[in-house]
Amino acid sequence: MLYEYQVAQYELSVDSIRRLEDKATKLLGGLSLVLTVTLLILRYWWNDLFVTTAQHSPLQVICWLFLFSFLMFSVFSWGYTFSVMIPKEFSKPSASQEITPLFVERPQYLTMTECANTYSQCTDVVDELHAEKVRMINHCTQSMLLGSWSFLFFLIFFSS
Repeated sequence: MLYEYQVAQYELSVDSIRRLEDKATKLLGGLSLVLTVTLLILRYWWNDLFVTTAQHSPLQVICWLFLFSFLMFSVFSWGYTFSVMIPKEFSKPSASQEITPLFVERPQYLTMTECANTYSQCTDVVDELHAEKVRMINHCTQSMLLGSWSFLFFLIFFSS
């Protein structure tokens, strides 16, 4: 019973990693859409933002700073998202011929306990990887939030 429980926990941990990778793929798609729309807006407003006949106004400089911060936070978000999407290898319990003598030479309860402990150790490794990927996704969403605030301030100052 312990062995079956540990196997189920290991499989749940592996499934949670795959769901995080799927979430990162969706975040990347949304971020790509936002950046595409931003670049189209910049193309439309390019002359108003960067080309002037005389001096640049302080309002334009503020717009540039917010635009630069938006692009910087977007690049950070992309980096975090790509870090989450990188497939990581995690430990799997041994399934080779080396464990056959373990099953044959020992009593069943000891063998099953050792195998359950092996699955437990592998689950701990996968859980650490899960925590790392969750941290990266949190950093990504924080960067996206700061970038969206920067873009909002850019629009406010540009329309002034």
